[in-house]
Amino acid sequence: MRLKISFSHAGSLLLPRHYQSALQGMVYAMIGDKKIQKFLHDEGFPWEKRRFKPLVYSWLQGTYRLQEGSIRFESPVELYLSSCWEPLVQALSYSLVDGSLNLAGQSLTVNSLHKIPEPEFTDEDMIVRTLSPITMYSTLHTAEGRKVTHYYDVRDQQFSELIRKNLVKKARAMYNLDLQDRPFQLEPVGRVDPRQQKSIRYRNFLIKAWHGTFRMRGDKELKRVAYQVGLGGKNTQGFGMVEYRE
Repeated sequence: MRLKISFSHAGSLLLPRHYQSALQGMVYAMIGDKKIQKFLHDEGFPWEKRRFKPLVYSWLQGTYRLQEGSIRFESPVELYLSSCWEPLVQALSYSLVDGSLNLAGQSLTVNSLHKIPEPEFTDEDMIVRTLSPITMYSTLHTAEGRKVTHYYDVRDQQFSELIRKNLVKKARAMYNLDLQDRPFQLEPVGRVDPRQQKSIRYRNFLIKAWHGTFRMRGDKELKRVAYQVGLGGKNTQGFGMVEYRE
């Protein structure tokens, strides 16, 4: 299920250019049920050695302008959240009916909350646009035994296959579905501009992720998983949310 939240704020909303960590803090604060908040933050749904958390959300949507080291949004701003886990959606809905939130020390008032109907998922190709960029990575080891994070280029053939494998694991952990042998491909629509890659400073880490319009091919259930809980990694940090484009 997907929610669209509209916020207003007095004057303009001034945020650091890399505001994703602050946004994650606000999103978790929006979950009124402490048990659900703890489950999402500390636990998630286990599968093998991984734990998958049933939430993905957009970056802030609205009119903005970039300044040196910061970004200034005009009121109102919108935020999209999506989950396959009904208790989380209900907790968000109840806590947002009437209230205000804090983002980077600035007050936001909830104007409206809407549930967005899902598109029909079929085996036909589906065009989607990122609401938060997609990141896919592997943790590698150097000859000295040091861990390094390798982020994949969207034009790399491994990018799509790793996205598929990640969706299969999410389907098993969160939906109890075995989609191991189902086909899935994610490919950019049109020419890829290197500027579509975003390098985000998240706390003490640098995350590389891709914005753009993509074509999802293959199994309808894997498309549903991608739409509901996100593509790629770091979904609960604000990465991998897409919207359907007709």
